Amino acid sequence: MRLPKAQPGDLFAVPLDRGGFGLGLVTRVDGKGGALGFFFGPKQSEPRIMASEDIRPDLAVLAVIFGDTALLNGAWPRLGRLAEFSRDQWPTPLFSLQLRIGDDLTPAKCFEYADDDTLWNSRQVPCPERLSMVIGREGHAPNGYVEGALTDLLDPPLWQQP
Repeated sequence: MRLPKAQPGDLFAVPLDRGGFGLGLVTRVDGKGGALGFFFGPKQSEPRIMASEDIRPDLAVLAVIFGDTALLNGAWPRLGRLAEFSRDQWPTPLFSLQLRIGDDLTPAKCFEYADDDTLWNSRQVPCPERLSMVIGREGHAPNGYVEGALTDLLDPPLWQQP
């Protein structure tokens, strides 16, 4: 069953690779299958909406442009809408790309997207000293990438835990 298209302000659960769920918020949609989402922890055993004061851009653990297939087919269950969603409070962040080649990392490249609903028009810009949010890929990420990245952030394997 195909669900209605996602809209800015929609909250949804993302299943983690090792069980449990993270929380996602759609902040932009391009009408062509792409969406910008902010993702939050902590890991939850069941899909649920967190307190709205805990859903803010500065508390996101990940922001990424992704394909909306998992939202349309129900693989990422929709949980409702963020009360009083305003796109002005959720600007499009700066994204970075850094590649691992063997044991080495390439220098980070940063990309800025127009703060509109295109989600395709990016331009490379100088990287700030410290990025507030980093993704592993610039451009549209597959749903599996989002699930894996969120799993690594919210439920790291035992050997990576402090």
